[in-house]
Amino acid sequence: MATGDKIVNLDALKTTYDSTKGLVAPSEATSTAAAAHAAGSYLIYNGVLYHATKAIAAGDTLATTGAGANIAAVPGGVTGEVADLMSAINQLEDSVYEDDPTFEWEIGSIGSSGGDITSTTAIRTKTGEQIVLPVGTIISVSSAGYEFAVARYKTGVSNRSSWSSNPYTVESGYDYYRIAMRKSDQSTLDDTSISAYLSVKTYQTKFDEIVPAVNKLTEEISSIKTIIKDGSIVIGYTNFAQGKIVPDGGSAIEVNDSTRLRTGYIPVYTNDCTIVVPSGFSVLLYGYDENKNYVRRADSWATGKTSITVDEYGFIRFVVKNSAGTTIVPSDISSITIKYNYVVKPDVTKYVSTAGSDSNNGDTYSNSYATFQKAVDEGATVIIAGSGTYKGQKINIENYGNLAIRSYNGDPIILDNSDEIELAADVGTGLMKATKTFATESNWYAVFIGQTKDPVRTGTQTRTYNVILWEIGDTAKKLEPVLSLASCQGTAGTFYYDGTAVYVNPSQNSAEYRYIINEDVSLFYAKYLNRLDMSNVVFAYSDDHTAVLYEIPNVNLINCKAYRSAYGGGFRTLSANAVFTKCESYEHCSDGFGLSGGGSTVFQSCFANDNGDDGISHHADCKGIVYGGEFSNNGKGGITPAYGAVVDIYNAICHDNLYGVYFVANSDNHTDVVQNMVGCAMYDNTGADLKLEYSNVREYGCYHGNPVLDANSTLQTIGS
Repeated sequence: MATGDKIVNLDALKTTYDSTKGLVAPSEATSTAAAAHAAGSYLIYNGVLYHATKAIAAGDTLATTGAGANIAAVPGGVTGEVADLMSAINQLEDSVYEDDPTFEWEIGSIGSSGGDITSTTAIRTKTGEQIVLPVGTIISVSSAGYEFAVARYKTGVSNRSSWSSNPYTVESGYDYYRIAMRKSDQSTLDDTSISAYLSVKTYQTKFDEIVPAVNKLTEEISSIKTIIKDGSIVIGYTNFAQGKIVPDGGSAIEVNDSTRLRTGYIPVYTNDCTIVVPSGFSVLLYGYDENKNYVRRADSWATGKTSITVDEYGFIRFVVKNSAGTTIVPSDISSITIKYNYVVKPDVTKYVSTAGSDSNNGDTYSNSYATFQKAVDEGATVIIAGSGTYKGQKINIENYGNLAIRSYNGDPIILDNSDEIELAADVGTGLMKATKTFATESNWYAVFIGQTKDPVRTGTQTRTYNVILWEIGDTAKKLEPVLSLASCQGTAGTFYYDGTAVYVNPSQNSAEYRYIINEDVSLFYAKYLNRLDMSNVVFAYSDDHTAVLYEIPNVNLINCKAYRSAYGGGFRTLSANAVFTKCESYEHCSDGFGLSGGGSTVFQSCFANDNGDDGISHHADCKGIVYGGEFSNNGKGGITPAYGAVVDIYNAICHDNLYGVYFVANSDNHTDVVQNMVGCAMYDNTGADLKLEYSNVREYGCYHGNPVLDANSTLQTIGS
């Protein structure tokens, strides 16, 4: 593998799975290719691992030299026999089998259409118990004389496999499963004890986790040597430069020194690793944070094999010297081996419900947790939650692998960070009043009693307050806090707190009033995950940005909703790649969907309305595609590609905003890429239906009023 190759190409080794041989790479027995091989893929020829340097068709002659060269041996210690490499990959199987899970059983059977039927000759997993099984799970019986059937369910579809004693492998396409079991002779059963003979093994290659982990190490890494049995990753580092690193106050600087070699920044993926130093050399470790700021240097030089803990670092670097302390050049050292102890773990499914308890084990719905944070703290990779409202809950998760959150029955999961204040008419003041006391550390106390915070919050894109009371009537609005009872009596749409009671001068009839439970926080904060999947999750009444998705390479949100953030926005991504499908975000202080820090996003049939700033706003270095959806009544743009972002928009409707679609940039932050709009409708926007600043746009078949362009913009119109 040449320097700069993406190690993700190792995925080509996972072309087939054989129950006896495990993972196998394609193999060629002769110099004539029996099958086609894509450029960059791997193959074995005469016991040697090669990668295809260009596309190979079936019948082509395999050659490493000359004009017809089309394959090259993989360097870095895996040329020659590849048995050790393939064996190591195959042995990943041993680390990813999950112990047989425990199900709850009852007497009865499951019909061919997936419904319950009465039977005394069979047992089934309990009615209502939705078993989520990863693709590749193998179900079998561990003893002769027993057979089973698997019921499969997805929206609008349910069916059941035939009764059999042969292993059943779970395939994709279904949301959950149930299992029935019986004796082969179909004799009467008195209890569910035969369930002991059912085996459910989860086999997952985990390449989706391992390959990204390896790829993160490729910034300064030239080759991969092997993946070993326990799931660790071993690389050979070879990219050295002459010179050393020395501490300089709170930083570290590079210094010329012919007796030293230094590395570049090596990303840290795991919390510990082992360094193997070649004989005759020693290394000195330097640690850096995630922004490559110097943290500290090791106390001493290391030789031989040494284990180091790197959990406080985002990057590490080494300085290398030889035992004689003489001149050293990069070619003097073949490589330093770094073993990253990346332990592969099977999926962990935990259940959460409004009737649950964090003292439960969370392993089944009937033993569910009460809080999502408990499931996260217990290492859940899949959280299945009952529908309903979860009051005052928030989720914080960092440095995690994969996480999926989905509904137990498909109905919404609502994380509601508000509570109602029930007001009654107060004859003495002429206001609405509720007896209520807030804690001394609350914003209510800080604004009204201690007066250490101003009522009006500064630094926000639209007007908002340091203490929040929502009035929900024909419209939803934040009432204004005032510092005297007289001020409240004199102005509709205000409220006052005297330490024992809340007074409200309403602006709407028949409204309800809600205050924030957890102040100054986001309801969902996820940072440094491998993957995040959520469906049917609703976030309501956050104080800060509602859902923050930070540096997550794969985000997939379906039918999720965020509304009424007090001083932040709805969904916010920072350096994340995300797909939003049928998601809604409305009535926030700032953007409905705010994307920044790079990354690519796709919006499919999404809605954003009544937000203080933009409906959707992509910022510098972000790329996006918007398919369909409606964006209305937003304070600035319905859709706003901003300051160098590149966004294509298809069939979107933008109305009653300040600007329908607003391509905004300036001389310092803009892109020369032509952005496209196809089949979009923009109307009744008060500032302009379409506005361009420092932007180049091509539109096809769009409807809008007269566009507004500055002198640095171009608009090419094709059709109308």
